[in-house]
Amino acid sequence: MSGSTHRDFLSGPLTVHAKETLVVGEGVTLFASRKASAYQNSASSASCGTLSSKEGGCNAFITVSGANAGIMGERGSSGQGSIDGRGDESMLGTSTSWWTLAKEAQTAGDNQQSPRLIQVNSSNSFTAYDINLLNSPMFHLYYSNGTGLTVWGVRIETPATARNTDGIDIAGTTDATVYDSYIEDGDDGIAIKAGSAATSNVTISDSHFYGTHGISIGSETNSGVSNVLVENNTVDGEDSAGNVSGSDNGLRIKSDASRGGSVHNVEYLNNCLTHMKAPLVFDTRYSSSSGSDIPNFTAITVEGVVSVNSLSGAKNDLVGYSSTYPLGLYLSHVKLDATGSTAEYAKVYQYDSNLTASGTGVSVSALSSAAGSYPTCSFPSVPSVTAATASAASTTATTSATTSATAKAAAAAAASADTLTVGPSGSGASYTSVQAAVNAVPANSSSTYTIKIAAGTYHEQVTVPADKPNVEFLGATGNPANVVISDDIASGTAKSGGGTYGTEGSATVTVDAANFTAKYVTFKNSFSPVKHPSITAKQAVALNADGDRQTYVDDVFYGHQDTLLGWGSSSNTTLRNYFYDSTIEGDVDFIFGDNAMVFDHSTIDILDDGFSNEGAITAAATYSANSYGILVTNSTVTTSNTTTSWWLGRPWEPASGMVPQVVFRNTSLPSAINPSTPWTDMGSATWQSARFDQYDDSGAAASAGPQLSSSTAASYTAQKYLAGTDGWDPVL
Repeated sequence: MSGSTHRDFLSGPLTVHAKETLVVGEGVTLFASRKASAYQNSASSASCGTLSSKEGGCNAFITVSGANAGIMGERGSSGQGSIDGRGDESMLGTSTSWWTLAKEAQTAGDNQQSPRLIQVNSSNSFTAYDINLLNSPMFHLYYSNGTGLTVWGVRIETPATARNTDGIDIAGTTDATVYDSYIEDGDDGIAIKAGSAATSNVTISDSHFYGTHGISIGSETNSGVSNVLVENNTVDGEDSAGNVSGSDNGLRIKSDASRGGSVHNVEYLNNCLTHMKAPLVFDTRYSSSSGSDIPNFTAITVEGVVSVNSLSGAKNDLVGYSSTYPLGLYLSHVKLDATGSTAEYAKVYQYDSNLTASGTGVSVSALSSAAGSYPTCSFPSVPSVTAATASAASTTATTSATTSATAKAAAAAAASADTLTVGPSGSGASYTSVQAAVNAVPANSSSTYTIKIAAGTYHEQVTVPADKPNVEFLGATGNPANVVISDDIASGTAKSGGGTYGTEGSATVTVDAANFTAKYVTFKNSFSPVKHPSITAKQAVALNADGDRQTYVDDVFYGHQDTLLGWGSSSNTTLRNYFYDSTIEGDVDFIFGDNAMVFDHSTIDILDDGFSNEGAITAAATYSANSYGILVTNSTVTTSNTTTSWWLGRPWEPASGMVPQVVFRNTSLPSAINPSTPWTDMGSATWQSARFDQYDDSGAAASAGPQLSSSTAASYTAQKYLAGTDGWDPVL
C-alpha cells in the first residue's frame, strides 16, 4: 500500500504461495530490479541477461505456485496498481536493455535469457484482477498446467516494438477466462497453447488488443486445443504510439508438423479488426519444420467479423495440412476489406461472407442460412495508466525506475505536438498542397513535425530539404490507397527553362532530410510512354530517398522504370532507408541506388501492363567500401507476367569503386524470375563480379544463384544493414 508520499516500490524476484494474494494499492507501482543475476535460474547453465542456444536462464519476477492465489490491484481516481518490469531500461552494469537483448537474439539466432514478468505454475483457481502489467522483459503473464484461470480488468502496456513480450499465455489449461482487459505488447496478445498438456474451455471476451500479433492459438498444439470462444473483442494492428505490429494478425491459429495436434471447436463471434496485414490466419504450415505431429484444425467458426483499414497487400491464410487433414472452416456474416486469401486443403462453408478462397484441395460450399449478424465496430483507445508514474515526492533509490509505456507515449506526443494538416480545398485543412506544409516546417528544428494528409490525390512535386529533419508524412485514413502524391515527369521530360529533368529530377517526392518517416502514403510517378512517345529517356522516379535514417511503413511506390531511388551515399558514408510492410511496383530497375535499403515484410510487384516484357527488380550501385546495399527479406515478389525474362537484379556502376551488393532472403519468388539465372548483367558490368546472394528463398529460382551459408547469413539481416556507426534500429 502507499504511504503518504511513497508510491514506488523496488524488488527482486518474488514468490506468491498457495492461498496468498499480492495486492498493489491504488496509484502504486511495484518495479522490478534491473540486476540480471538476481533472476538466475540455478538449474540452468545459461546465464540470465545473456544470449544462449538454450532456454530457461532466468526465473520470473513473480512466480506463483499453489492453488487459490492471486495478483490484484486497487482501482480508484489515481488509476489501478501497477507492476513494471523495466524491460526498456539497461540491466545494471551494462548498456543493454532486456528489449535490446531480445533484438540481439533475433539477429544472432539465439535465445535471450530474460525473465518473464509473472509465471503461474500448476496454480488452480488463480486470479489476476485490476492490475497494470507494464514493460515486461519477456512474457507478461504465463499460466501453465492448471484449472481455473480468471484475468479481469488487466491492462498490459508494452510497445509493439518490444520483441517476445506476449501478453497472456495459456498453456495446458482447463477453464480459463480473459475479460474486460486491454492488451498492448510486442508479440501475441493472447497465446493459447497445448504443448505437454491439453487446453480446453477458454473464453476471451470483451477485450481490446493493440499492436500485438493477434489473438492466437499455437504454435504448440501437440496435446490438443478444444472449446475456445473468442467473442466481442477488438484487435488493432497499431499500438498507442503508432507502431505497427511486426506480425500483424487478427484472429490466428498457427502450428506445423513439429508441434501440431488437434484444434477443434473454436468459435469467433462478433469481433472487429483494424490496421491488419492478415485479418484471418488459420495456418497448419506456420513454419517449414518437419515432423509427425500433424496439425488438424476442425470445426472453426467465424460468425460476425468486420475488418477495416487493412494495410496494403493484406490477405488471409486458410491453409490445411493435406487432403487427409483439411482445414474445416465455417464463415457467416464476414465483411473484410481485404478479401483475398492464400488457401490450400480447406473445406469452407459460408453464408453472407466476402472472403474468397481457391487453391489446391480447396472447396467452398454455400450455406442456406446461418446465425449471427455483423458487429457494429468502434475501436477504443488505450486507457491512460496514471498509476505507473513515480511520485514527485519520492526521492528514494527507486526514482530512476521507468515510467509506464503510456506515460512515455504521452511524452513522445508532447515532443511531437506540431502537426500540420493537408487536405483538398474546403476541407478545413491548413494547407492544400504537401509542399506548402513542408515549407511551413521551421528549418533545423529538433522537434518532430507531422504532416497529416487527408484523403485525396495531390498532383505536385514535393521536396523535403536537408535542413528540415524529423518530418513525418502521415496518411490520415490509415490506407495508402486513399492518400496519393502523384506526378508524371520522366528523365527526358523537357524543362521550361531548357534541358530535361534527368533521373533524379523526375522524382515525384525527393527527401533529402534525415530522420524522415512516412506512413500510409502512395508515392506515384504516373509517366506513360504511350502518352509521350517522343520521350526516350523513360526513367520516372516516384521517390528519391536522399537522406539518412528514413523509415517508410505501409506505403506504396508506383512507377515503371526506376520507381524507387535510394541515393546520396559515397565510399565514406552510407545513407540508410527502411521500408516495412510496403508495396513497390515497377518493371525495369525499379529499386535502385547506392544507399543501404532494406525491404522487410513487403510486396514487390513486377507490373505487366505493356511497358516492358523483361527487366530487373534491383540495380544496386553500392560502393565497394560499403558492406551493405539492398536487402529484401521476409517479403513476396509477385507478378501476373508469364514470361521468365525477369531478374532479381543487375549491377549498376555509374562511378568507379563500385561493387553492387544485393541479398534476397526468406522471400517468395514467382515463376517469372529466370529459374536458371536469376541475376543478369548491365553493360560491361557482369553479375558474377557483383555481390549478389540469396538465402532461404522459395520458388523455382530460389537456389539458382549464389547462396549465403547459414553462418554468413547472420551478418546479412535488417539490423546489420541499418545499424551503421550509431546503432540505428528501426526494425519492426
